[in-house]
Amino acid sequence: MRNPFLPRLAILAFDHRSFFQKNLTKNEDEIREYKKIIYDGLVLAIERGVPLSNAAMLVDEYFGEALHKDAQVRGITRILTTEKSGQEEYQFEYGDDFGIHLEKLRPAYAKALVRYRADGDAELNQRQLSRLKELSDWCHENQMGFLIEPLVSPTEDEKKRYGQERFDRTMRPRLTVEMIRQFHVAGVEPDIWKIEGMETREDYELVSKTARAENRAHVGVVVLGRAEEVDHVERWLVAGKDVDGVCGFAIGRTIFWEALIGLKEERITKEQAIDQIAVSYKHFYDVFFGA
Repeated sequence: MRNPFLPRLAILAFDHRSFFQKNLTKNEDEIREYKKIIYDGLVLAIERGVPLSNAAMLVDEYFGEALHKDAQVRGITRILTTEKSGQEEYQFEYGDDFGIHLEKLRPAYAKALVRYRADGDAELNQRQLSRLKELSDWCHENQMGFLIEPLVSPTEDEKKRYGQERFDRTMRPRLTVEMIRQFHVAGVEPDIWKIEGMETREDYELVSKTARAENRAHVGVVVLGRAEEVDHVERWLVAGKDVDGVCGFAIGRTIFWEALIGLKEERITKEQAIDQIAVSYKHFYDVFFGA
């Protein structure tokens, strides 16, 4: 059962920066053009039936400032990155000026991606929690939503012993719950948790219950795609779609990467790439929010 007081968020995530530079092009104008194509796919999907009230985009300021301004006029929910791209430790992209940049674009949510193991390096965890609390406090003091994306990854030893799939199924849910508890103890209070998909409804229920513990009934969970295959992401969405507190998704490369590569390799046109992105985004919208 969906909580009627939570936002319903179908987030198209294309805040990638270092990934685009390593895997697509180093030309910054070309990156901006690729991001405009993704954005145009989102707009086309809205024209084809994705409700404007649910549609949302996650994109960075450096390559996406113009898109934020256009989306604001259209009424599309906007989420802005705060982290320096491609870092193992959470750092503000604009240092102490992060608040100035958030005020400039006034997104619905400020977003922080952090790599975090609850059983990991205690000093690293504390440094990251300290910065995240600063962001959390700033958002709440300035009437802005706070969305956090904590990635819980296997160690090299765990990859060799278990593999990603077994780690996801048997270890990541427990580590995610403990991570949320540590964030709460540290005073880090997201409004939305953007988490890696879970395999079972029971895992989602435990994560959602932990995220919404005590006086946090307003807090929601969205499911990210992690560039997995379409059927894998579909399975994650179906497992969580009817769990109280799970209010949407945030999917990126699974939606747009194939289209961008096809365009780069000149196998499809720009218009076909936009159409392909729109179709894929609306497909995931239908999977999660459909009957």
